[in-house]
Amino acid sequence: MIYVGTVSKTLSPTLRLGYMVVVPTLHRAAAKAKELTDRHASAIDQGALASLLLDGTYERHVCRMRRLNSERRAFLLRSLNKALGNFSAALERYIALRESHIATLFATAPDARSKLTLLLNLYVDLSEGKDGKLGCMVVAGIADFDQLGRARDILRNQLSSRRVTLKRLVLEGQNDGSVATRGDADVVADILLALLQGMRVVGKSAALTTNRDTFVSQALQILG
Repeated sequence: MIYVGTVSKTLSPTLRLGYMVVVPTLHRAAAKAKELTDRHASAIDQGALASLLLDGTYERHVCRMRRLNSERRAFLLRSLNKALGNFSAALERYIALRESHIATLFATAPDARSKLTLLLNLYVDLSEGKDGKLGCMVVAGIADFDQLGRARDILRNQLSSRRVTLKRLVLEGQNDGSVATRGDADVVADILLALLQGMRVVGKSAALTTNRDTFVSQALQILG
C-alpha cells in the first residue's frame, strides 16, 4: 500500500512539500524515483517537516486548523443567510414597485397589444443607460439559483407570474383582435418572456439597440 499526502494546503503552498508512506520493501524504489524526478526539494524544509511529524506538532496543527476552519465556515454561513434574508426583502420590494409601475402603464392602454408594446418599451428603458448597466435583480439572482434559499422561490414566482401575465395578454389580444397570431398562447408567452429577460442580460454588458422603434416593432411581429 502507498499513501501520498501534501502539506501545501495545511502549512503553506510555498513549501511545495509532500510525503509518501510505503511498505519497507518499497523504500529503496521510492527514494530512487524521487531522486530521478525531483532534486530540488530543500533539505532544510524536509528536515523541519520531519521533526514536526515525529513529535506530533504537525498533527496538533492540523486538528487546530480544522477546528478554526469549521468555526469560520459556520460564521460565513450565518453571514450568508443574513445577507440573503436582506436580499430577499429587497427583491420583494423591487418586484412590488416594478409591478405597480406596470399596472399604472397598463391602465392607459386600450387593448392587449398596446399593453405588450408598453411592456417591451419599458424593458428597453430598463436595459439601457444606468439601469441597464446595473442589471436586473431577477436576472442577477438566478446566477446560482439553487443556493438562494427564500430568494430562489421569490425569483421563480416572479418569472412564473410574468409568464402568466404574458399569456393572459396574448389570449386577451386574440379575443379583442389586437393580436393577430393564432399561435399557441403558451409558446408565444414563453418567447416573450425569454425576450424580455434576455434584453436585461444584453443591456448589462452592451448597448441593447440603436433604434428603439424598429426593435420594438420587430419584436411585436411575433403577435402577428
